[in-house]
Amino acid sequence: DLDSVAVQLAHHLEEAGEEARCVPYLMRAGERALEVFANAEGEAHFRRAIRILDEYGSQEGDEENLIRAQAFEMIGDLAERSGRHDEARTVYAQAEDHLSAEDRLSRCRLLRKTAKCWEEQRLYEDSLRVLSMAEEALGAPRVERGPDWEQEWFNVKVGRLWIYYWLGDAPAMEALLEEIRPISEAMGRPEQKARMLICQVLIDYRRFRYRLPQSTVELAEEVLAATEASGARLLIAEGVFTRGFARLFHGDFSGARESLAEAVRLANRAGDVVKESRAAIYHAVACRRLGAVDEVEEITHRTVPLHEAAEQAQYVGACLANLSWVAWRRGDRSMARALVTEAKAAWADMALDYPVRWIGLIQLLAMDLEVGDLPAAIESAKRLLHPLQVRQADDVEGALSRAVEFFGGRDSDRARAALADAVAAAEGDTLL
Repeated sequence: DLDSVAVQLAHHLEEAGEEARCVPYLMRAGERALEVFANAEGEAHFRRAIRILDEYGSQEGDEENLIRAQAFEMIGDLAERSGRHDEARTVYAQAEDHLSAEDRLSRCRLLRKTAKCWEEQRLYEDSLRVLSMAEEALGAPRVERGPDWEQEWFNVKVGRLWIYYWLGDAPAMEALLEEIRPISEAMGRPEQKARMLICQVLIDYRRFRYRLPQSTVELAEEVLAATEASGARLLIAEGVFTRGFARLFHGDFSGARESLAEAVRLANRAGDVVKESRAAIYHAVACRRLGAVDEVEEITHRTVPLHEAAEQAQYVGACLANLSWVAWRRGDRSMARALVTEAKAAWADMALDYPVRWIGLIQLLAMDLEVGDLPAAIESAKRLLHPLQVRQADDVEGALSRAVEFFGGRDSDRARAALADAVAAAEGDTLL
């Protein structure tokens, strides 16, 4: 089995002074390491291959430049997975520098991955700009559409759909989904089916404002089945997360806790800091909806460094909001207010609204109501009712709407009573 001895062969060839011959074995050893999520080991092999090519290879050789590009791309993938977005962009650019002018597919792929880095940093205009560059690099098929061209075209379109999701533009998402559906169905690959289903779930999130019907839960189960059929382990982790997230916003908190804990485990094993950060936040929210105060505190304290490493400001804010809820439940109003104020500051730096701000705003509203600060409580109510925010149960939303209306009509007493109704309903709905 060549895979099991690739490292040893590379070492022996290097020792024998045949450095250039060891590069293919180093590349294979790196790929094998990534398959078992030995990410640091894999990166070391790729960097060693680049070093040997730089020292002993030809800087002008097309084959060697292609290997350099492949090695840099793998290193970029690992940096992005680890939340090192700036580094990933730099390394993808190094990979692009080694491509031939004719290699349109690879150039498109690297630009698409660069756009994903911008997306993770919530710089959506930059991401859309680079996705347009990727489409331009791909161009039209030279003869007829082959599977590689179709795959990359599909991936770029899915990348654009994700940006529309963050922007809250459901109509644009739906239009783009219809554009890519025929090619996806013609390709017939399990991975494409899984990604198409994920796109449909994303549209449901926005269409229903995260108050998900049973049909979305069933769609999420289809996502998981499709990801499992693909055999791609990172995609399977995405499928497990999708099921957990759908269960959470459908109201199946026990099922969500189970699925999201598994999503955290799978992402951790893969060394995917970004996916682990996201799964950990909603695992904590599921535990919160079950009233598990100690568990929420433990998960949150354990994962704060993870969110910081992933450069996810929305999740840093969510951690602070969940700890605010822990303090609220323990009767420490001073600590609860301080933490939710920090959460709001973290969210304020975001380009767009984080749709799950209720995890902080609901207890802030309750605290402002307790101390008689009606204008502040109304501001939280308005934010909770924003169309890009999670839609709450009818009794909560109705009471909040009445409070805002009464306050606008200068009827402070009825506004205060409506807010009290909203807080009581939120307690009954396990929001507080």
